[in-house]
Amino acid sequence: MKKLTFLFFIVTSGLTNAQQTKVEQFSTALDSVRIQLKIPGMAVAIKQGNIVLLQKGYGFTDLEKHIPATAQTTFRVASVTKTFTSTLLMQLVEQGKLKLDDPVQKYGVNLNNPNITIKHLLTHTSEEIPGSHFQYNGYGLLGPILEKVSGLPFYRLLSENILIPLKMTSSAPSITPEQVCEYSSANPSVLPFFTTTFNLLAKPYELTSSGEIKRIEYLNEFGAFGGLATSVADLLKYSDAIDRHQFISKAGQKLVFTPNRTDTGFITPYGLGWFVESYKGKDYYWHYGQTNGESALFIKVPSLKLTLAVLCNTDKLSQPFPLGDGDLMMSPVGTLFYHFLLRKQTS
Repeated sequence: MKKLTFLFFIVTSGLTNAQQTKVEQFSTALDSVRIQLKIPGMAVAIKQGNIVLLQKGYGFTDLEKHIPATAQTTFRVASVTKTFTSTLLMQLVEQGKLKLDDPVQKYGVNLNNPNITIKHLLTHTSEEIPGSHFQYNGYGLLGPILEKVSGLPFYRLLSENILIPLKMTSSAPSITPEQVCEYSSANPSVLPFFTTTFNLLAKPYELTSSGEIKRIEYLNEFGAFGGLATSVADLLKYSDAIDRHQFISKAGQKLVFTPNRTDTGFITPYGLGWFVESYKGKDYYWHYGQTNGESALFIKVPSLKLTLAVLCNTDKLSQPFPLGDGDLMMSPVGTLFYHFLLRKQTS
């Protein structure tokens, strides 16, 4: 307990009394939501500019062994991985190796419709008549395209283009032990990323129909759609890199954060790999993650240089709420974030 209290003091020491009060109120309210949703373990990080406002764990990463969750606990983040896929894809676009309007069949992906493009997959507009409407769906087919263009497995592309350059040492793709062994044998420097990440990984849980918390196993999957394991601190590193345009240009990042339009001009809630939303005069760039035993919420408010990352070890941070429709305020965490840390600044 002393260690957690000390950490909390350090990360809030640069704030005014009023700011620190708001952060502590948010932290208390967040833990109340965790308890209400029966989420065993959770971690949160908030950063504004160069100041980390909060970095903390709540509950337990392992209920059976009573191991507390901390800011260093790693979690799988499901579809938050899609933002990384977008970054990797836009790098290849800026390198001239592919175009957003390229048909996917050019890269060996056959969807029985020659009109489906990479951009349709990236913007969730590939269903029915391509480009006609937004329907949140999987990103999995972007993985083989990226692999074909780059000549690398997707897990290597992610590791070598983002995780390693940013020293995201508590982050790794959830690949098989055999793949880890093969990869680390060829490149020993990647082994600590996997060792640290999976030694600190939270155990996954679900709620039974009777409301009991039950230990489960993670789905054995990784791809462009999901499967990254990371920590809240590492997500802050990734957010900072986005802001300084480390991986793609300022113009390219602006395109990523621009809401897509359907062929009829309807503005969707999604850009190129991120939800894009305006609320009370502020733009929010965000993504959620949700699958068995894992869920996440990752939010950027660029005008305030503010980032939030919340990760947990059930699907309940996202599962009860229709976040796929693109309304951040359907999330109780999103509303708490606004209420305690944004409302006064947007009034």
